[in-house]
Amino acid sequence: MHSSWSVKHLKTLKISEGNILPLNLPEMNQRMFPDSVLWDFWPVLAKNGGVAEVEGAELWMALSAPSTTAPEERHHVARIRLLARQNGIVKDNGLLLPQGFSLGSHEWTGSAVLDSSTGVLQLYYTVVGQSLSPGPSYQQRLAQVQGHLLVSAEGISFCNWEQQQECVVADGELYAVADQQEGEPGFIRAFRDPAYFLDPADGREYLVFTASLGRPRTRYSGAVGLAEAVVGEKFNWRLCPPLLGADGVNTELERAHVIFHEGLYYLFWSTQGRTFHGDCSGPNGLYGAVSTQLNGHYEPLNGSGLVLTNPLESPTQCYAWQVLDDLRVVSFIDTVRSSERSTTLSEVTEENFVGSMSPLVSLRLEGNRAFLCESFRASS
Repeated sequence: MHSSWSVKHLKTLKISEGNILPLNLPEMNQRMFPDSVLWDFWPVLAKNGGVAEVEGAELWMALSAPSTTAPEERHHVARIRLLARQNGIVKDNGLLLPQGFSLGSHEWTGSAVLDSSTGVLQLYYTVVGQSLSPGPSYQQRLAQVQGHLLVSAEGISFCNWEQQQECVVADGELYAVADQQEGEPGFIRAFRDPAYFLDPADGREYLVFTASLGRPRTRYSGAVGLAEAVVGEKFNWRLCPPLLGADGVNTELERAHVIFHEGLYYLFWSTQGRTFHGDCSGPNGLYGAVSTQLNGHYEPLNGSGLVLTNPLESPTQCYAWQVLDDLRVVSFIDTVRSSERSTTLSEVTEENFVGSMSPLVSLRLEGNRAFLCESFRASS
């Protein structure tokens, strides 16, 4: 039986100073690159769980769309982009996968692991739609593919992609099949966002992902899914029961991921206020739970599960948070208050949308409590 995030937990929700992100820092008003909007950032992981570095730069990935794309349409043309971050400066290394290579019509969020000794990258990502059927779609599958690091005068890239396949398949029992062609964002079935996790307890490999329960009581049936790698078979994964379910509470537990910290397993996810059931409520934010075992009972952090949220004056300024092993937290800048918007965004198709990497902040984790560090800026 999976752990549950319940109405009882959310009734204890209290927003305190330690959970509120700072309001509209100046750098939140600017895009990173003039030709693209970026969202859903994630690091390329090293084998030890930290952020992989090449030539002294951290490697990151993000979803991207042309800056001329209407914000609400960006998900239908999303492609994964490779970024290099050094001394707080981010360089665009272009689209990660070759045009037409993906198994779908567009690409959604995933994770990646780089073996620095061989230069081999394992990419796990969400395939959306069908490769021969471009256009809007909400069909989601989890795919895995292997690439090889290339460092040249032009920069860092990956090439010689091979062994691409659908790696984890929804069974319709534990997890609903996310095969909708149409739907309302926030209320579609989910089978996406594969996040790699290496369990330090036994060295086993897992994928944590955003899902919908297979046999829910209500339409509000968000879940955090789990798949375990079959030992000795890099491209073979066994579907496991969910880590957490939110039946009757929330439709989407997005960007779900796990980190191991001081002997405990911390499970995090992002969600929006509008996707809660009418019997409960919560703000857009980063939520989490803690357990003594990866497959154990998860207790919501801070009682309610809320870890970080946007300031009341700007409730949608950031979204899609990811906590790194060193407790830095990244998200993307979604919408900012138009009164504080810089003139550099005068051409944006939707007045307040930014689409850029947020300033990193740092968390403190103390057992079943989580909150911002007093000095909220990460050191790098």
